[in-house]
Amino acid sequence: MDTESCWITTLHMCQSLLNIKWAILSVMENQLVQNLSKQHWNLLQDLVSVLKIVWIATIFLQEEQNTSVSSVIPCVHGILNAFTHFSENSSTIGKAFVNQIRVEMCRHWDMVNEVNLLASPAVVASFFDPRYKELRFLKPEARGEVYSKVISLLSQTCDTQPGLLLDSGVEETFDQCLQRDTCSRVMHDNLYDLLLGKDPTEIMPEARQQLESYIAEPVCKRSTDPLVWWKSNHHRFPELARLAQQYLIIPSTAIQPERAFSAKQGTMEQRRVVLEQNYMDFLLFIHHNMDLLDLPKKQ
Repeated sequence: MDTESCWITTLHMCQSLLNIKWAILSVMENQLVQNLSKQHWNLLQDLVSVLKIVWIATIFLQEEQNTSVSSVIPCVHGILNAFTHFSENSSTIGKAFVNQIRVEMCRHWDMVNEVNLLASPAVVASFFDPRYKELRFLKPEARGEVYSKVISLLSQTCDTQPGLLLDSGVEETFDQCLQRDTCSRVMHDNLYDLLLGKDPTEIMPEARQQLESYIAEPVCKRSTDPLVWWKSNHHRFPELARLAQQYLIIPSTAIQPERAFSAKQGTMEQRRVVLEQNYMDFLLFIHHNMDLLDLPKKQ
């Protein structure tokens, strides 16, 4: 059954219709009823093919290793590429349908405006995802801009690091530093470190080396969970790991993708958020069976 407020029901309905096409044709032939034309069946097949691409994307984003926002832009880019291949052999109406979806997706994700796209945290998150760090969905010059942005973020991270670990590996207080029997130059350097934080020029080379080593790492399989990967490699890239965590913890979506346009979204409005589950079930039941109720018409 096709539900207007839930797009995935359209896919299920059309797919079911195609699955029993032979039975429909047989019944219509026996009943002498006007059958659907070949063009109509082809349009139905095109519709299913397009919606299946979107459905596959929703399944992809629901998998545990793809819950981070780092998977969103590669997924959107994959959908757009699939639409391009589909349009090559599609009908005029099918191409128009695909083009409308493409335009809306590009508008929503700023895929056309490269400046806005590069400003999105999702792009930086994709760089920190060991599966998509090559950023194949961007042009070469845009990849360089993301790389420069990451270097800038690393520099800011180094500037704001609290406290200082000295060579001994133990954080010293002002009193301990003053009591040390060392040369005045070393004492001044340590005092300045305690006051202002460690000189970023002393930290940045190590962070830069971690960045270069991370880029040189082979790309991971699609089944890799980026959060698990960084947990396992934190000791190799400590500076990068802290920065990656800030981006990879951003979720790709707040709800299951196929429910984004469901009827429940309209029912659970802001003024109804305190409703108990049983009342919500009643409201949804009434909503889906409203046409069966014999309600008095308003005068």
